[in-house]
Amino acid sequence: MKNKLILLVLLSTLVALPLTAQVKREQRGVWMSAYVNDWPSGAITETNKIQMRVACQRMLDTLAANNMNVVYFHVRAMADAMYNSAYEPWSSYVSGKRGVAPAFDPLEFIVAEAHKRGIELYAWVNPYRYGPKTNLWGDSPLDYINTHPDWLLTTSYETVLNPGIPEVRQRVVDVCRDIITKYDVDGLVFDDYFYNQGGSSFTLDSALYNNYRRAGGTMSQGDWRRDNVNQMVADVNAMIKSTKSWVRFGIGPAGVCCTSPAQAAQYGVEPSPGSDWQYNQIYSDPMAWISRGTIDFMSPQIYWTTSGNFDE
Repeated sequence: MKNKLILLVLLSTLVALPLTAQVKREQRGVWMSAYVNDWPSGAITETNKIQMRVACQRMLDTLAANNMNVVYFHVRAMADAMYNSAYEPWSSYVSGKRGVAPAFDPLEFIVAEAHKRGIELYAWVNPYRYGPKTNLWGDSPLDYINTHPDWLLTTSYETVLNPGIPEVRQRVVDVCRDIITKYDVDGLVFDDYFYNQGGSSFTLDSALYNNYRRAGGTMSQGDWRRDNVNQMVADVNAMIKSTKSWVRFGIGPAGVCCTSPAQAAQYGVEPSPGSDWQYNQIYSDPMAWISRGTIDFMSPQIYWTTSGNFDE
């Protein structure tokens, strides 16, 4: 762990207040996920549900004692649900088997317990990730391999929901609406799963892109992919503002962007040092969200040593 910076305290963000009364509010947050065995650390069953509740309470007590004020709780890791979803199957990470309900609703419980301690609870969503190539799920009737196999975009690394399909974008919006209307969450946060990690051949969505060009579109295929992501972000933001305007919306993208002078000039910023793999690999353009005002905050993921260069 020497010289490693593990980012738990992530960011400061500006509360949406009138211009005459704007103040900075520090956000001291942690990411918490069943996917990596934080909490719940396994399936929630009838025999262990009391212990699971106590474990959550103790973790929140520790966070409160250390002046943390936000938890980003993972509610959707792979087009699944760690909450009672209207659209997608219960996650195997909280129940032991995909599509089977746990002994209690972990999101409902942690929201209530966090609020008792003055801690805000943000729902952490992976907008597009579906699974590794070797696991397309299928145990649940709600799995997209059963309901919408045409929505899946698969490479040698992973499978994601195809961002170029309008119905996929709408499903992400609907999933997010379902979460914020059912649960008293204070915010919604995405991390950096957009197009496939490792890159995607342009042949995989050439038919969709050609349809766009035939309809009069002029963007390159790369710009079109980034625009698909940007439009989804804008749609989620508009839904939140019209549904529960006080719920904040942020994204935790990869930690380096705008290394290209041309890209940096587009946004009026200096080029960044380091390796910006996200722009042409997962088609993530964080400066677009900032410049267009479609997110409330950004919490970049900066996984590198505390000395040396900034390459990821």
